[in-house]
Amino acid sequence: ILPACIYYADNPHVQQIAYGLLGFAAFSMIAMFISSSRNVYDLQERGQFTTISVLNFVGIIYFRWIIAVPGIYWFFYEEWNGMSMGIKILMMSYLIIFKLFDIAMLLFSSLQVYGFMFGGKALKKPTKISIASLKRSPSVPIDLIRMCSAPVF
Repeated sequence: ILPACIYYADNPHVQQIAYGLLGFAAFSMIAMFISSSRNVYDLQERGQFTTISVLNFVGIIYFRWIIAVPGIYWFFYEEWNGMSMGIKILMMSYLIIFKLFDIAMLLFSSLQVYGFMFGGKALKKPTKISIASLKRSPSVPIDLIRMCSAPVF
């Protein structure tokens, strides 16, 4: 998109495409910065993961589908006759790759939102052994563990 932005800098539809792509990039970088500093095993911070997943889903729909895609279609509508065949093929392949990437991101984000909100992903206990889990008292009484164990010698 950068060569198109340089050549068509005064075109409002190219500016709309750039606003949509750069807006989502800035939004996703901030969300990634916040979510990468969180512990998914902490129940209070799982709510933040759920919120960020929902905001990411809404951001994909808003920036990439509502802002950028109409700009792409209007740009093609207005500039199609003035383009050479090579540029037409290049732009159509870009549009196809752009839409496939959007569908894959939307599917991944929707599965993540579903997992956190309805699938129990936010309620699962960690299976990883940590210092806190070693300090916690066992769920099975010690006497019962001693009764079922084999002698050492």
